[in-house]
Amino acid sequence: MARWPKRPHADHITSAARMLRQPGEWVRVHSYRASYTADSTAHRIRTGDLILPYQPAGAFEARVLLSDDECVVYGRYVGLDRVWADAVRSLAAGAGEVR
Repeated sequence: MARWPKRPHADHITSAARMLRQPGEWVRVHSYRASYTADSTAHRIRTGDLILPYQPAGAFEARVLLSDDECVVYGRYVGLDRVWADAVRSLAAGAGEVR
């Protein structure tokens, strides 16, 4: 059985830098063969989990677009204002209550 040809790895540092230079605009991050890999990458972009250029959590959005032969991850920088607004809303709702 033949092996799949090697594909380049995603360059998340460059992708995050492009997003920071173009806030609010969707930027192509990388394409994947498997949807679960693309979904996992999109989740990690949104949460900043294990992919440090996308921290803090919530500063970036990500989505996956599917085609017949690949799954493409797109991301965009939405800013720290959103992170702070979410934190203030959760505090106002009592989620950050200290006892």
